[in-house]
Amino acid sequence: MGEGVSDLWTHRQQESFSTLMKMNSGFETESFLKMAMQLFPCKSRENIVSYYFNVIILRRMRKQARLTYLAIDSDNDEVEERSRKSQKLACKYLI
Repeated sequence: MGEGVSDLWTHRQQESFSTLMKMNSGFETESFLKMAMQLFPCKSRENIVSYYFNVIILRRMRKQARLTYLAIDSDNDEVEERSRKSQKLACKYLI
């Protein structure tokens, strides 16, 4: 869905939108829309909102997912070691 919406925007327009987002990271919705509509007079309000939700938000989610994936500790050795110790204790008490 994001690709279809982003295809309606030129690369330069996408860069301009990204710059606008960076300049207004703590933006108010109404003021941001006004600025975006001034920056893109050929785009309707619906196009701008659609681009934001279908492209910007999805890209941000993908980026966060990749960053989170890189931060995951996949080393399960400690968990496996604790599991083995608890199994040994359980066996010891059952005997």
